[in-house]
Amino acid sequence: MSQYEIRPLQHNDLRQMHRSFLEAFSEYPVPMQLSYSLFKKRMLGKLNIRFDLSFGAFSGEKLVGFIFHSLNEYKGITSIYNGGTGVIPGHRGNRLTRQLYQAFQEKASTQAKRCVLEVITVNEVAINVYEEIGFRKMGFYNCYKLNKVIEPSNLSHELLSIVGGSLSRKDLYQQLDSVETSFSDTFDQLAYNAASETFVECRSGGRVVGYIIFQAQSGRITRMAVDASLRRKGIGTRLVYEAYIQSGKKNLTAINIPEAAKDIAGFLLNVGFENQVDQWEMELTL
Repeated sequence: MSQYEIRPLQHNDLRQMHRSFLEAFSEYPVPMQLSYSLFKKRMLGKLNIRFDLSFGAFSGEKLVGFIFHSLNEYKGITSIYNGGTGVIPGHRGNRLTRQLYQAFQEKASTQAKRCVLEVITVNEVAINVYEEIGFRKMGFYNCYKLNKVIEPSNLSHELLSIVGGSLSRKDLYQQLDSVETSFSDTFDQLAYNAASETFVECRSGGRVVGYIIFQAQSGRITRMAVDASLRRKGIGTRLVYEAYIQSGKKNLTAINIPEAAKDIAGFLLNVGFENQVDQWEMELTL
């Protein structure tokens, strides 16, 4: 018999979830030290956690392993998204992630067709575990961080106006998009975090020619696009500059940019971003 109790997580586990999250990610390559208030906002807002599909491993009363999940449409398929997997030091090597996913799969197959997640490419231990569970590598993402001061472009600004936007205009924004985002930045998922997102439009002659959506508190760029016929004219730089001046933290980030999106990568590098880490998108058929 396992020494661990595996069960679905509950809302009243949030404090424990936060403590275990910090402990599990204390040595992670990317800093993950969130305050409880930001962790709670991330779980209930950005992730919109489904507690019934999220499982914890308990040793006595202590949460020592977890998987956090959300549910939404993704690329036309009802999908479950893993927004966090972790096991705290001292309990690793006990196949807890496998046990958690075994319990999860028994329930999840009636809810969705697949489960997706992202994992940093250098985390070979996690990748091996996911592959043993049945996940397959399906996509490759680059993640960028700004490493310079952004200045406004030389574009003649009298031709442009910068105005606020809103999620209600998503159909218009999607007409400008050229690549699909990862699960957490789809408009369907973004709806759960809209109150914490800033929407900005760039207009020319009253027509929307670009937009950017970002989290001003953290500096994370969620979505961005420019009219394909007007690229390389400074509109993207102007939008990034707007995110820069409105963000509390000036180290802007743009994560999960598809490797195939060479134009976007080139733009980000040109305005001062650096490729910080890379991630695999992995998929488990349920």
